Formats: sequence, structure tokens, C-alpha cells
Amino acid sequence: MLIRCSRCVMTTTRPDTAFVGGVCSACLSHETRKGEDWAARREDLVRLLDRHHGECLVASSGGKDSTYIAIVLQAMGANVTTVTATTDDLTALGRQNLDNLRNLCDGYEVTLNQSVRRKIARIGLRTVGDISYAEHVAIWTIPMRMSVALRKPLLFYGECPQAQYGAPLDWDGRQEHTRQWVAEFGGLNGLRVSDLVGQDGIKERDLELFRFPPDADLAEVGTTAYYLGSFVPWDSQHNAKVARDHGFRWNPDVPYPASYWRAENLDNAQTPLHDYFCFLKYGFGRVTAQCSADIRAGRLLRATALDIVTERDWLPPTHCTGAWLTLILERIGVSTEEWGTLCDKYANRELLEKRDGVWRLKP
Repeated sequence: MLIRCSRCVMTTTRPDTAFVGGVCSACLSHETRKGEDWAARREDLVRLLDRHHGECLVASSGGKDSTYIAIVLQAMGANVTTVTATTDDLTALGRQNLDNLRNLCDGYEVTLNQSVRRKIARIGLRTVGDISYAEHVAIWTIPMRMSVALRKPLLFYGECPQAQYGAPLDWDGRQEHTRQWVAEFGGLNGLRVSDLVGQDGIKERDLELFRFPPDADLAEVGTTAYYLGSFVPWDSQHNAKVARDHGFRWNPDVPYPASYWRAENLDNAQTPLHDYFCFLKYGFGRVTAQCSADIRAGRLLRATALDIVTERDWLPPTHCTGAWLTLILERIGVSTEEWGTLCDKYANRELLEKRDGVWRLKP
């Protein structure tokens, strides 16, 4: 039986998320952050920017949050340069939002070998049930490599995942991004980059950009990555509205099937497939995470959230922002028949059962 947080709707099956007295660590963190002296934290951010003469990099997908980061830092006088590890299956809306960023600040897009990226997507889907494995690695390694290459040590990401979504009990509260953090919390699912060598013809040299720079290079430059959410209150819905006021575009219609927000995960057509496998493996998907955030922000009642989750979280990914499932799979060399087999392989039968040919939570 699936057990949910007594305050939000997050499940106890979420990896690396502790529960205390029936309350998830994300809700506990939210309560703690209410007492944060944000004025003092903002002064810390000002001093940090001053030490680097306002020069900073922002790891960016072109989405609402990275657009918001650029806006906030520029308003504080920073000279922002964004770094994007361009996704393999970029949507038209994602392209528009990346182009919009160029109206706001300078930026670099790093486009990895598409053939290799699609092989990795296929390997990730088959071996650990994660079509987005390449994204999960590149979003960390590419900005770090660019920091070294440009000799710009100050790097920003958005929210600290442990603070926003939940952490294990032994999390030390540190909100800086490191190689160790990626290994432990970066969504690699036990699949190391080195494990890819030799699979599907992938060679060592194909994976260079999926590796962190040497520690000596990071130390020489002084590269340090911070989460902006450590310095300012973080609310993705608020971020989306600010970004929209600066040219960011939302989904013009409704969210893709298993989503609740219109302004999230618009750039990568593969994202709904990743989210669906999260539901298959752990019994919760994107809707659960979004509704939980809205409950904490006071925008949604828990009872209403439970209805929304019941209605939407299990929906199979038929399409995303203009791309249909069959086309997304075709691009990575996976047939719809194999997709169905993989869904059955990764479905958690302790939590799910098939009804009318679709995996649903057990009553």
C-alpha cells in the first residue's frame, strides 16, 4: 500500500527522502525555511557576487527557473552567462525559450553528439529505466567544464533538491553542488558513465563531455556551484510568472498528460517518458511533486491535490509539447512493442496493477 506524507501528497517510496512522524523531509524543510532570515541571505549573495566582481555562470535549460535565476542575478548587477547542455529532443517551445534567454544575457549552448546521446538514452531506458540519463549527467558536467574552460569560478543552479523535494536523515544541510553530490543524488541510478563504454559501440572518447573536469582543474579555477534557492525564497510557480514577464513562453494549451503545471518541462520531448517510469517504479510521478509544492506554498488543499493526483499521475505519455510517443521512441531506436515490454519490466507490482491494459495504483 502506498503511504503519503500527512501534509503534502509525496510518497514514502521517493528515493532519498526521509519521513519523520509521517511528514516528509521536504515539508519539514519548508517549515524551517519560513524562519530563514532572507534579508541576511541576500546580503550573503551580494558579498558572494562582489568577491567575483559580478561575473557568474548559470546552468540553464532555458526553462522558467533558469530564466528566473538570470533575471534575479542581473537585477543585482551581475554579469550573467548561461550554460546549456542542449537536450537531445528539443521541442519547438524549448527552442523559443532558449532564444528568449539570448534577449536577456549572453550564453553558451553545448550540443553533444546526437548519435551518442540517443544511444545513451536507449541504454538508460533499458538498463535502469531512465531515458533521461544523459540529461541527468550533462546538466552537471557541462557547466562545470565550461567554468574551467572560461575560468569563471562562480556557478549557479536553481533550487537545492534536498531542501525543496526531500533528503535523507543524514543530509548535512550543505547546499553546494559537488562531484560527490552528483554521485549520491544526481539521478544516476547506479549506472556509471564508465559503464557505457563498449555498449552499443560507445567509445571512451565519446563520453568526454559527460565527465567532470579533473579535481586539479576545478581547484585551480576555484569552481564552486551554489543553489540560488539557498539565498532567496524559492517558488517555481512564482518563478514562472516572473519569467513570463520577461518573454518566457508557457504551454499554450494544457499540461502534457501526466503533468499539472503548464510552465514546467517544456524543453525536452522525452521528459514525460522519464516521469512515467518514475510512476512505474515508485508509484508517484510529476503531478505528485507539483501538487506537493503547491500545498506547501498554500495554493492547494491536500484533499484537492489527492483528487488531481488520482486523476492525472498515472496517465501514459502519449505526447509532449507537439511530439508523439511513437516519434520520440523512433528517434532513439526503441519500438512501441519494446516500450510496452520495458514498462511491464519496471512496473512495481507491490504498488501497481494493470487495469484495462494500463498500470494503476492498487486500491
